[in-house]
Amino acid sequence: MSLIQRSEEFLERSLEDPEAFGWTVTLKNPFGESQVVFGQVRHINMLIDIDTGADVQQEQASATVRISTITIGEPQKNWLVAITDTAGNEYDCYVVEAFPDRTLGIIVLKLGLLETP
Repeated sequence: MSLIQRSEEFLERSLEDPEAFGWTVTLKNPFGESQVVFGQVRHINMLIDIDTGADVQQEQASATVRISTITIGEPQKNWLVAITDTAGNEYDCYVVEAFPDRTLGIIVLKLGLLETP
């Protein structure tokens, strides 16, 4: 078995397994196509200012998914993304930046949170 095949199997287990780190990520491209995939989701509300050491109230979110599981195109800036946190809360987001790593076969999506009415 090649290293690429082993890497794909490892990513499937580590990113997509709901018993491990896999969380639901819904991608929606500009053409209205959507797809549910699983990936690692990060959503935090508090950061630490490196210069002062003070807590800074700022939400940040990202999702990491396998490129090979996405069938509706490669996510780009302004794609819509819905993520779910560990409490089951769903957040509607948009892609601020996409960082594909074709060597590892993943894409990290830096997300902005859409305002809720």
